[in-house]
Amino acid sequence: MGRHRRSKPRSPGERLFRAALLQLLVFAGGTSGYYLLTDESSLLDCAFMTAITITTVGYGESIPVSHDPVLQVFTIFLLIIGMGAVLYFVSALAALMIEGQLRDIFQRWQMERRVAGFENHFIIAGLGRTGRNIAEEVLRGDNDCVLIDNDEQRLDEFVAAMKKSVNFVVGDATDDDILRRAGIERAPGRGFLPGQ
Repeated sequence: MGRHRRSKPRSPGERLFRAALLQLLVFAGGTSGYYLLTDESSLLDCAFMTAITITTVGYGESIPVSHDPVLQVFTIFLLIIGMGAVLYFVSALAALMIEGQLRDIFQRWQMERRVAGFENHFIIAGLGRTGRNIAEEVLRGDNDCVLIDNDEQRLDEFVAAMKKSVNFVVGDATDDDILRRAGIERAPGRGFLPGQ
């Protein structure tokens, strides 16, 4: 008897993509089904009927189904499958948002704990051209370092380019609270490097 290989858990982005694809397939299937089962309905009427069935909006039938048992059964199945696809899409979207936010919060918390343990570390204020060069040199030497910049996207791009763990605080380096979060009181021996 062979070993059962455990599948790798899907990322929230992959689940969202699959849910969107399922949603699209259900919509295309519903539109095609109505188009094939009715004689006089336009493709637009069929798409509209599919949309109001899946979303349970209830604007009124663009295709009369109440006197046709085949259309009634098809609509019932489309409603059940469509609502399942919608719920799956909404849950995948919520998971993506929640996991992303929780991951960011957890990473920031870990970073703040690391920074709290630093002593005699560098603090580099601003990731302009000069600040970026200074930060690269400091990090190349495996020195403890905290970057401060008020542009979170610039910090994220720098961290991604460095391909290593980089500690940073998002904010204005002239703000005392931001400097305290970067550990300024424990960095007197190495210093504060203006990087703008």
